[in-house]
Amino acid sequence: MQRETIISFVIPTLNSAKTLEACLQAILAQRLPRASYEIIIADAGSSDATREIATRLGVDSIVDNPLKTGEAG
Repeated sequence: MQRETIISFVIPTLNSAKTLEACLQAILAQRLPRASYEIIIADAGSSDATREIATRLGVDSIVDNPLKTGEAG
């Protein structure tokens, strides 16, 4: 069964461990069913726990952002 995504959250990150968990928790607390949205992290090469936090909180995808800018993310 294919899930119908109606919203995509794309979050550019670079060493965002201090703020990412609160950001993701706020998204996950929405009333919209989880199957209705996806969370994508565009990571610019974090050296802290950013990727681990994203994985632990169940983001749908982590993609590399080699240009390291929010706009590229």
